[in-house]
Amino acid sequence: MFRYRALMMGTMVFCFLSCSGQEQGAIDAFLTAVKDKDDAARGAVSSVDFPGDVTSWKVEDMGTESTESFRLPELRREVQSAKRDCDTHLEKRGYLMRDNALVYKEHKAQLEENPEVQFKGELAEFDEQWKKSLQEEQELQAKMQEANAEMQREQNRATISIMGGSVTETFEGEVLVREALVNVDGTPFRFTICKYNLVDKTSSNQPRSRWIITDIEKQS
Repeated sequence: MFRYRALMMGTMVFCFLSCSGQEQGAIDAFLTAVKDKDDAARGAVSSVDFPGDVTSWKVEDMGTESTESFRLPELRREVQSAKRDCDTHLEKRGYLMRDNALVYKEHKAQLEENPEVQFKGELAEFDEQWKKSLQEEQELQAKMQEANAEMQREQNRATISIMGGSVTETFEGEVLVREALVNVDGTPFRFTICKYNLVDKTSSNQPRSRWIITDIEKQS
């Protein structure tokens, strides 16, 4: 049953892409899957969900094609850099604790006894440094999480576009991008569709790819 369902889903997507042009075919396949509540077929051509139900639609305009760099290598570097910043900050905090061991111990004990304690003198100076360190850690952690989330989104988009292949750090290439204005049940939406043209630089293997929906925005 599973193999039959997968075969039928692939046949449906192929038919849409072949019969109506690959770009519009991706949109048609996606909206048909949303209309039929077929999550598997929807996920085969899109990295995003549609905000609501669908009855009918019409592609009003297909914008011109542009080219962007494949960002996954850059995003991986950003994640690595953010992790190094977090590690460096934790190392500095360790120095702060070590260089002020007795003050740190007293500071911790008083906070545990009374979280609203008002420090004075040396403890107040340490408390200011400690709070600043914790705030910086939160900011660095948030930056790393944001970078990692964007890296995962880009990897997911690329994986869908190359039809489920493994996108490793050896891949490089470009991304074709188009925007389409689609009227869905009387409401205009801007669809962003992309096609990832990638090559494995170690083997020169270039996987087949297809257009997928990467963003949907309701128009006013």
